[in-house]
Amino acid sequence: MFVYGATHDRFNSEWATVENTTELSFPPGQTTSSWGAITTSDLPKLISTTAHQDVLKGYATAYFQIHLKGRTEQVEFLTGAIKPTLSAGVEVHTSHQEESTLAVDSFEQTPHDATSNSLGGSVTSSTLASPPAEDFLHNLDTFSPHMTSGGDVAWSSTMGVYLSNLPAANKDLSGFDALSFRVTQRYGSQQNPANQLLDLYVRLTDSNGQSRSIRTGAFAAIPYPYERGVAQLIKSALKSVRIPLASYTVANAGSQNVDLTKVQSIAFEFAGRPTGEIEIDDIEMTS
Repeated sequence: MFVYGATHDRFNSEWATVENTTELSFPPGQTTSSWGAITTSDLPKLISTTAHQDVLKGYATAYFQIHLKGRTEQVEFLTGAIKPTLSAGVEVHTSHQEESTLAVDSFEQTPHDATSNSLGGSVTSSTLASPPAEDFLHNLDTFSPHMTSGGDVAWSSTMGVYLSNLPAANKDLSGFDALSFRVTQRYGSQQNPANQLLDLYVRLTDSNGQSRSIRTGAFAAIPYPYERGVAQLIKSALKSVRIPLASYTVANAGSQNVDLTKVQSIAFEFAGRPTGEIEIDDIEMTS
């Protein structure tokens, strides 16, 4: 989870009582706190102590309900499908992986190869600003907080496409419920306009040539990274996007229905914005 406007001390009622002498202690004439983590420019964006604790109550309760009581419906809070009422006014972005998955591309294969996915299918692209890259995410982006590998894709045209092909043995996706992936806008990239949400389009194409493109914004926002006064604390943090596979088959006048037993490829299309750069990981089919 990434909670925009959150700070360390306010999640704990005891720490919050001493934050003015610790995390929010500013030496005379200084704009950066004595802990070197918060600046005066951060203060207007900080959420209240009550908001911190309400976020923790909502999401921690869901987590323990799942793992201690087997309340699997509570997973919907962790996937971002629904939001705890207590934190309705707080910007929260979740990153979650299901247990039952088909990993189309985990980006963990070594040596790294940006032209092949985890299933052995080919990965192609067109009209991008540069060839896609694959590596340990912190090697690709020093602002990445993740201890995992991923891909980097940049585009400078609304015609840009990043496409992953499925091998013959993995074309039948009818037993899965959703297409899931983790994504972030890369902080510091000149391709990304500051403080703007990003919409992607994800297209499934079957072996008969039938295809449909779904806008990610219908299910999840892809935010601009939360900016801090101390630059090295800014994070290109991945969030999960989960698109129900029913979106590709439901009757919709003017749209083609995709045969989920014969899916040929998964394509990320960048028609929503003329420039951009993302980091992406864990392209999966989930149940």
